[in-house]
Amino acid sequence: MTKPMEYFGPAPWGPALDNPHEDMVKTPENMVCYACKEPIVLGDSGLLMWLVGGPNGLERIANHRECHLRNIVGSVGHQRRACPCFGGEEEDPPGMSLREAAIAACQLAGVPLSPKRSDLQ
Repeated sequence: MTKPMEYFGPAPWGPALDNPHEDMVKTPENMVCYACKEPIVLGDSGLLMWLVGGPNGLERIANHRECHLRNIVGSVGHQRRACPCFGGEEEDPPGMSLREAAIAACQLAGVPLSPKRSDLQ
């Protein structure tokens, strides 16, 4: 069995992972992001982790970095306190894909984007 969590892609990940690290692995180009359902492609940053109790029991999943971080920082609507948690209806900006919405949430939270996504700032 592999490690509980492994990282792929270029920095920035944060000080703990921006230097060569034993948990860095090759980009899993044959996988789809569990959160946004878009393919993982060379140049993406993200992580691999185990999903326990999913439809396939124990399975290895991949997430883009921004898609994973959106689960931590919250949607754009949540950060603006306009989502159902706060009595509102806003979640992701209209017309955005899940991946685009995750990138927008990271930008709003001030999280540095992956190098491939820095052109969006």
